[in-house]
Amino acid sequence: MLRFLCALSLVMGILLLPAQAAEKPILLPLRIHTSSGEHNFMIEPALTPQQQAKGLMGRTKMDDDYGMLFPISPPQPMTMWMENTLIPLDIVFIGPDRRIVRIVTGQPLDRTLLPSGGSVIAALELKGGITKKLGIRAGDRVEW
Repeated sequence: MLRFLCALSLVMGILLLPAQAAEKPILLPLRIHTSSGEHNFMIEPALTPQQQAKGLMGRTKMDDDYGMLFPISPPQPMTMWMENTLIPLDIVFIGPDRRIVRIVTGQPLDRTLLPSGGSVIAALELKGGITKKLGIRAGDRVEW
């Protein structure tokens, strides 16, 4: 019986690991170089199709220095939208040279397609209004 309980305990622990990992996303540093200086963010990479489909949907708040990065390969035009997203977001499209191609502000629950305006390697979602507040513009360099 003790052996069974130990085995059951081990199996339950293994099954719960993915749920625990989902609660604490991986965060990576990202820096945007602007004419007014450097701005640092901690970003959550959306690497899997499931992570990219969900994005920041359902979240009700976001810190000024937080973001989510949606990388794509090879470089290509990209389109985002705000369906089921409850907070405004600045969507920063990043070109193959790691410079910002375009910034658009998406409004909560809006299904309007937001195109990149050119070939990109990623889209970065930041708190709505933060790019204007920090003076982040097209042409600024992004590193992660």
